[in-house]
Amino acid sequence: MAGPGRIWLTRSRPGAEADAAALAALGHAPLIDPVLEIVPVPVTVDLEPVAAVAVTSAAAVRALAALTPRRDRPLFAVGAATAAAARAAGFEEVDAGDEADGDGGGGDAAALAARLVRAAPPDRSPWPVLWPRGREVAADLAALAFALAPGRVEIRPVVVYAAEPRRPDAALAAVAAGQVAAVLLHSPRGARAAAAALQAAGLPPPPAIALSPAVAAAWPGPVLAVAARPDAAALRDALGRAHADALGKPRPRV
Repeated sequence: MAGPGRIWLTRSRPGAEADAAALAALGHAPLIDPVLEIVPVPVTVDLEPVAAVAVTSAAAVRALAALTPRRDRPLFAVGAATAAAARAAGFEEVDAGDEADGDGGGGDAAALAARLVRAAPPDRSPWPVLWPRGREVAADLAALAFALAPGRVEIRPVVVYAAEPRRPDAALAAVAAGQVAAVLLHSPRGARAAAAALQAAGLPPPPAIALSPAVAAAWPGPVLAVAARPDAAALRDALGRAHADALGKPRPRV
């Protein structure tokens, strides 16, 4: 990573704001300019027929909370950020597994499916679980659960939000001025959206720090580091390692 410069945060708010605060505390200069905009989908949601809710993103939690006042179903979250959003929205019983933050990359969807299969009561098959999700997802929770135990869990998907591409004008201007040292990428779709915006502007992709190998594979430019785990803290650790390597400093301990 070439010297001092801004770190482009491509994920949507409010997640990007939490990342920016953490990066600023570490001495980085964050630039929040999302490449995807979260748009709610007006849909009717009924929790009465289901026994539980499974969520694979914090955006899904916020969209679901706006669609129903009910908070009385157990909610299984993909990780810590999603669980925190669920608790903030008032859900009474939240299961986050090992609290790994899987938002954005879909890396913990398989673990979430396994938790649902384990939680399903043996005397109630199939166990109905609502899956509020985005229009596009990195992993199919229903297929994962079915592959583990056919007929044990009935995942009922409902699209509650869409992530629409947006033009990141501030980031494009910063890249053109040579002010961006690296870009943080949280999902394959986000990586593709950022790459498309850069290509449309005739700009080369800056070095990236990727949340997972799948995210790295979606980026056409150089990838400096890949997070050891699909969570925000590991992504920041990867940025720290890349920065230390560039400056010849000792790497921070993970």
